[in-house]
Amino acid sequence: MFKRYECGCIGFVLNGGAIDPDAKRIWLVRACDSHHDDPEYCLHYSSGRSSSLAHKTSEKLSDEKIEEIFNALGNLIADGYRFRDLRALLRD
Repeated sequence: MFKRYECGCIGFVLNGGAIDPDAKRIWLVRACDSHHDDPEYCLHYSSGRSSSLAHKTSEKLSDEKIEEIFNALGNLIADGYRFRDLRALLRD
């Protein structure tokens, strides 16, 4: 399930059925642009996973917003294919 957190991050909840918030992991799809004074306010890891967000209040995204995310991810994948094709052409 995709959720927007109080800091502005959008993530996909892995292990969403877990009762203990520490057992939940959130795969960040879009990191917040919050410039909060507290460095612990919104932790981002290079792997894109965060368990600290599980303790923040959140709201489920609408179907329209989820569709936007899938379209954006699809465009990134398509751009990667086009980039590889262009790189192959430049090598010839």
